[in-house]
Amino acid sequence: MNYKLAIMAWVIGTSLRADGLTDLKNTLEKLNNRQPIRAQVKAVSSSVATVDKKATQESGSMEVTVDHNSNGVRIQWTQDDMDRVRNESAQGLQNADLPNPLRGLMNSFNATTMDLLLAHSDDLLRTLSVSQLLNETPETRNGQALRKLKFKVNKPITEANRKSMKSYLDELTIWIDDSGLPVVSEEKVELKGSRFLIGFESSSLVKRSFRRVGDRLIVTDNESVSSNAISIMGTTSNKSRFIVTVN
Repeated sequence: MNYKLAIMAWVIGTSLRADGLTDLKNTLEKLNNRQPIRAQVKAVSSSVATVDKKATQESGSMEVTVDHNSNGVRIQWTQDDMDRVRNESAQGLQNADLPNPLRGLMNSFNATTMDLLLAHSDDLLRTLSVSQLLNETPETRNGQALRKLKFKVNKPITEANRKSMKSYLDELTIWIDDSGLPVVSEEKVELKGSRFLIGFESSSLVKRSFRRVGDRLIVTDNESVSSNAISIMGTTSNKSRFIVTVN
């Protein structure tokens, strides 16, 4: 009798529980990103460019304070970092072969990226609006029971780019908890093509970890790895990471 009751309770619980995609969307729509937030955002990057079998490497790191509120986004650099960038620029005028990662890092702290990190629910809802759910499966990560949602992302591609592509893949995987809150995600993009008889390949993998802070979904860790290859020019690989800390 107890066995039959247990089965009945499981069936009822399963029937009443919404699917993962519905839970995810409902949770994201409740996060309106209105509460003011101040965060420390650290960026770390490295890259390797290979041309004519000669590899050039560069790396750097930088940290800023970001305010995100009803007035918009405010990014504050330290005077030390400003001086580092100026010194790097001055050295580059003396030697064009010197790496200049700091200027690129400073440019990476733009309002669009900071909004993505500190108000991610809006960005994720936009991505889901052009995505097709492929499957949903249970999975345990770090001892936590989660639901794994796998999507095919159908972002629009210009006709010119479509003609030059031989293959294109954009897959997004999101792990959510019982409430529908995203815990981690991975997005993989791969493409191959050619233009004017010149072949090219590109791939990227973006891994994100999430945390709810008030009415916001913030990205606490955003790690990106990408590579590009052009048949007559060489290859470039890049790694970048944003780490977000909120007190």
